[in-house]
Amino acid sequence: MPGAHERDFGIQKILGKELTRNFPKVYSAFLEELQSAVDETLGLDTTSWKTLNIYSTMGNIISRANRRVILGESLCRDKEIIYHTQQYIRWFGIMLIFLGQLLPQVFRPLFGVFLGIPLKYHRRVLERRLQPVFKERLRLLLEKGDIPCADEIPQDIITWSTKVALDSNKGDAQNPEFLAHQFIESVRSTSISVAFTDQRISRSFRQQKLL
Repeated sequence: MPGAHERDFGIQKILGKELTRNFPKVYSAFLEELQSAVDETLGLDTTSWKTLNIYSTMGNIISRANRRVILGESLCRDKEIIYHTQQYIRWFGIMLIFLGQLLPQVFRPLFGVFLGIPLKYHRRVLERRLQPVFKERLRLLLEKGDIPCADEIPQDIITWSTKVALDSNKGDAQNPEFLAHQFIESVRSTSISVAFTDQRISRSFRQQKLL
């Protein structure tokens, strides 16, 4: 049975082909979500002052705009998905630190089992929430065909990963459960990189405030 890496439909293909081809729409959606996040967070009242934590505020705004590209308009604002995504990335980072750096080799298997429990839980919740989404995208793509000819199909990484899977003609290509699992695994490293980028940007704002 092929390993997961052999069945990976390729986040590189998605970013290299689909994101490039749909960049104008993606950029427009990113700016739209950025504006919406700024308006909701900072407010539209120009006559009174508002006290905010600039570090967390900028982090939330930038993260939401990034999620729009990955998850689409509706899911990027879903509080349950946001929470479990953050916890999933958090526990994955904890595992990397403890198992890869802090713990002696002899203790790693035991602690790996316990640290893996919350990681698997949050991943399972995300898979459960995303399976209906992938099922719907599969239906739309099979019915409508090529994405540029179907404006009603959301332009996000969920759609593109589904399309890349269908184009692969592999056995798991029409399995929503596998697609959801593979999607989470594929974007995990991307999300971690985005999280670190968000932190660096937010930290720069905080440092400028202190100057």
